[in-house]
Amino acid sequence: MSSTFGPENLQIPVVVKLVNGPYGEEVHQLLARHGLAPTLYGCAHFKCTPTAYIMEHLNGDWVMLFDFLQRELSRPFYPTIRHSLEDVVGLLKNEGFIHGDFRSSNVMVQIHEGNAQIKVIDFDWAGKPGQISYSAVHNITIGFPGKPYDSIRAEDDLTLLDSWWEKECLTSI
Repeated sequence: MSSTFGPENLQIPVVVKLVNGPYGEEVHQLLARHGLAPTLYGCAHFKCTPTAYIMEHLNGDWVMLFDFLQRELSRPFYPTIRHSLEDVVGLLKNEGFIHGDFRSSNVMVQIHEGNAQIKVIDFDWAGKPGQISYSAVHNITIGFPGKPYDSIRAEDDLTLLDSWWEKECLTSI
């Protein structure tokens, strides 16, 4: 975590992600505009160095969805969270984008005033369907719809969501 200065010299906690390769900046910005990703404040591109993406730091109330689903208290929120995840996939599809790595470890959740809110993170594989490919090496036990180097298709986000949702929810019951 790092800090930057905002209006009136207030320090704002930020996260700086260094990326050596593609990053779905457009997808990140789209979801952030809808409150579904941390705000992306900007990025710094320098020749021969990783690109630095500066984004909102989510406070300690936010937890990884993977961890949240393992808690007994998460069960009442399953329908709301699932609906929110499907809304994200639908929004991306309607705008012609994919996340590409739509796993529970790339979704943060916060319970605020009895409501579950989500924010998607990690946009390294995000972009336009058919223009983004699965990495050369990925864990085959995860259930990615494609093989290494395959193009990521429009339907792959929902397919991946379906592959882990019941399994991860059931482990907490």
